[in-house]
Amino acid sequence: MRFINKSFVLLQAELYDSRTLADACYSFVDKNTIDLLGRPEFLNQPRKVLNSILMRSTLAADGMPELCIFKAAVRWAKAEADRSKIPEKLTRIREALAESLYLIRFPHLTPTEIAQARKVWTLYLKSVLATSAT
Repeated sequence: MRFINKSFVLLQAELYDSRTLADACYSFVDKNTIDLLGRPEFLNQPRKVLNSILMRSTLAADGMPELCIFKAAVRWAKAEADRSKIPEKLTRIREALAESLYLIRFPHLTPTEIAQARKVWTLYLKSVLATSAT
């Protein structure tokens, strides 16, 4: 089953309070997180799916690098900002992430990962500044 189908099934399982079905979907997410976060379909998922992935304590337990989660959340936020027509400005990604930002486990980042996350953020800010200057 494709990711888009699994996320739809997950949303339906939560809507109808089907724990068995939701648990099966979460098991799939836990086993395939890196692949799922890299798929283009991930960028089109509703915030509820993003948050349900970010809240998974099993990601950290399975050695999922928090930097991968951060980068995926930033990519999702860029897509969400485009969908929501948030204007190009320095706070665009922050506005798009909203409360989802607090689900990223920044304390789990190593010093090297913090430097890499800062680089991702700085490159984004530079692109916004360049866009707004034109």
